[in-house]
Amino acid sequence: MKELEISKATDDTTTTENGIKIGETCKNNSCKACYQGEQSNEETCTFHPGVPIFHEGLKYWSCCRKKTTEFDNFLDQAGCETGKHVWVKQEVPGEKKSCRFDWHQTGPYITLSVFSKVADPDKTVIEANKIMVNINIVFEGGKSLFEKNVHLREEIIPEESNVKMLGTKVEINLKKAEPFSWADLEYKPPVEKS
Repeated sequence: MKELEISKATDDTTTTENGIKIGETCKNNSCKACYQGEQSNEETCTFHPGVPIFHEGLKYWSCCRKKTTEFDNFLDQAGCETGKHVWVKQEVPGEKKSCRFDWHQTGPYITLSVFSKVADPDKTVIEANKIMVNINIVFEGGKSLFEKNVHLREEIIPEESNVKMLGTKVEINLKKAEPFSWADLEYKPPVEKS
């Protein structure tokens, strides 16, 4: 396996001394507050402690059960409980996470997009040979891990492939060995009939 070269895009968001980004939204359900500095911690958070429920066309929160059929009205429902804002969601370090994983193709390239925020280029390893891509992305400041091994449907040229690390995703560009359209990304072995 050849390790693909990783290039990092610049990120110009402002982070405060306590590690919270200016403009970060509160993680409590239905709270629309954004972090503007230390004074934001003094504000009261109004939120829903329950979970959203969608049943037979009705939308409501399990905590207060105020039902509506309109999605916009559901999103605009004021919280039923007050407390403190949560700017950073507590997560288990090194936890394997699933990320949105998409792919598309152009004439000469297959592009894999892994939507993992703030990937660490020093700890991320993307390896490829002609028919396999092994993806190991450490993201969210080292707190989360995404792993996926892809057995490709067709061959690629690893030496002409590359990786771009952007603020919200990791983009893996694989150079096709032959510039024709792939029917699918992954090789699926034929199913034996009994």
